[in-house]
Amino acid sequence: MLFLGIDGGGTKTDFVLCDEMGKILATQRLDSASHWQYDSDRLAGILDKGFHGVLQKSGKEASDVISAAFGMSGYGEDGEKDRASTRICEGFFKDIPVKICNDSEIGLIGSLGFEPGINVINGTGAMAAGRDNSGRVDRAGGWGHEIGDEGSGYWLGMKLLEMFAKQSDGRIERTSLYGYVKEQLNIHRDFDIIALFHNEYCHDRSKTASLQKILCDLAGQGDPWALALYDRSAADLVMLAQALRDRMDFSDPVKVSYSGGVFEAGACILGPFKEKLIDLGFAYAEPRFTPIEGTIILAAKQVGMHGALMEKLGHFGKRRPQ
Repeated sequence: MLFLGIDGGGTKTDFVLCDEMGKILATQRLDSASHWQYDSDRLAGILDKGFHGVLQKSGKEASDVISAAFGMSGYGEDGEKDRASTRICEGFFKDIPVKICNDSEIGLIGSLGFEPGINVINGTGAMAAGRDNSGRVDRAGGWGHEIGDEGSGYWLGMKLLEMFAKQSDGRIERTSLYGYVKEQLNIHRDFDIIALFHNEYCHDRSKTASLQKILCDLAGQGDPWALALYDRSAADLVMLAQALRDRMDFSDPVKVSYSGGVFEAGACILGPFKEKLIDLGFAYAEPRFTPIEGTIILAAKQVGMHGALMEKLGHFGKRRPQ
């Protein structure tokens, strides 16, 4: 008996095949299949390539898969697109039961299982998902970079460029940030950054978010502006948790965990994030599993096997890379 999990974020789609003993048999990473970015033909193609890719790697057959789960970026935000994606997924998997949800929900399951609590997701975008005492799932944030996503990887990348421009002008004091940005982006004149941004970053959210890695280096070197930006990011992320606590049915203290690539920056973001949570009366919780493991747990839930699978996944000890 095998479970198929699909984590379909805004920049990538991960497939994972797992057996009932919690052993990961195969994984595959492809481009995003989010229906906000691409048409239905692309979704069908990604499903076909990813599913058959993990089957081929594992030497298994489609008939061995008893359930699937798909956490999709943007799902639940447009009824017409949701219905189209659901038809495609159900048509593709046919006799295999498939659960489709927003990718924030699989992050929540990965971090906290099915216990009440909140998971804050910080990757290219930023949002939080919570499950309360009644089992109701809700979310805050995830409005997209044009409207929100404060504190996200994209937001941090743009703030890095803003700080560079201000330091170049002399509007704020120059720190190591100024020279390090020029070095890392290989620009000679300060104004070269304008053409670079428009040519390489302007229309690519994930690439803009990757600038956060420069900021992470600077924070590790103790640059005050870099540290201040991560502190501001943490404050915006904690605000998402506050919003969910205020409107959902929780018992105090509310558990809050995390997922997403920005948290891999380590202490510069996790330190202020944890501190602000505790100051506001939350209970900080390290994630139990990764989001992609959340998909296979959700798949197992469709056939009532999630409890046993979670125990077996936990038996492997170290968390797998996200």
